[in-house]
Amino acid sequence: MSEESLREIIGLAKKSKWIQVKKFIKF
Repeated sequence: MSEESLREIIGLAKKSKWIQVKKFIKF
């Protein structure tokens, strides 16, 4: 696995987590 793909996966994970947090807080 290359560093770029790893960064993309980490970025997506952070985004999905942030979306879940937003839904939980209901902004």
